[in-house]
Amino acid sequence: LMGINFAIGLVNSYQAEFFNKILEADLIAIAIIILAAKFISIIADFVIGNLIDRANFKAGKMRPWILMSAFPLTVFTTLSFAFIPFGSSAGATVGKYIYITLIMILWNVSMTMADIPVSGTLSLVTNNTNDTNNAAGMANTLRSVALACPGLFIMFIGLLMQDNNGVSWQTYLVTAVIMSVLGLIFQLLMYFKGREQYQAKQSSGMSFKEMFGELKNNKMIMLLFLTFMLGFGRNIGLGIAVQASCILIREGIDLSFIGMGVLTGDQCSWAIGLTSAISSMVTIVLNPVINKKLGE
Repeated sequence: LMGINFAIGLVNSYQAEFFNKILEADLIAIAIIILAAKFISIIADFVIGNLIDRANFKAGKMRPWILMSAFPLTVFTTLSFAFIPFGSSAGATVGKYIYITLIMILWNVSMTMADIPVSGTLSLVTNNTNDTNNAAGMANTLRSVALACPGLFIMFIGLLMQDNNGVSWQTYLVTAVIMSVLGLIFQLLMYFKGREQYQAKQSSGMSFKEMFGELKNNKMIMLLFLTFMLGFGRNIGLGIAVQASCILIREGIDLSFIGMGVLTGDQCSWAIGLTSAISSMVTIVLNPVINKKLGE
């Protein structure tokens, strides 16, 4: 789970900034494209979930999909931060927005294809509730770490690249390659070292109508959806941190007294994002205690 969140943390935090500052795309247009890509990702959730249900691989229910999805996610995460000099003509501008739309759709679909089997594996490693809860707690802790990592990598790589006027396209690309490769290693470890101890039954798949019927009758899943809807701010927190730091720290912070030089706003998003990371870590650590005291 930590592996795919290196990519998710990077794209959700810095993608709009990269398209706006490096490719010089309009920020409102980028927001619309990203939103549209997310809706396509929602449809992909149902389709990919159905494909997984119908499949019957000897290697297990989820593991083969983890292997198949690891490489596309690596490729499209890297391509999401590749600099292409489109130019300023009308045709080049149209081509730029077509490229941004295509790359965002492909990234979201590949992320969905990776996220579903990786998350679904949790229910197959054991049929013991305590073991599942412990594994979920550990996975979510590492997930929070992975989401925060891109901001730190952006800063350190920017220092190595000697970015003095904001994050360069080279820094974005190198960070994307590092995050993608780390994510690929973690996903491949999950495939080669992980085992599905508890076998899931094969399903023939479900229609959209049947799916919504199941969701309507499953109170626990509806509760989960409700928490995601009410807590949506947490999921966009890092992205907000990047935009806020670019404005609040646009003149940069002089850290030359510790040998780091002047850091511009987009290199300091970790400073704002750290508040979310710390509170998330504290909450995750306290969850077992809360569950023990109050009941799940």
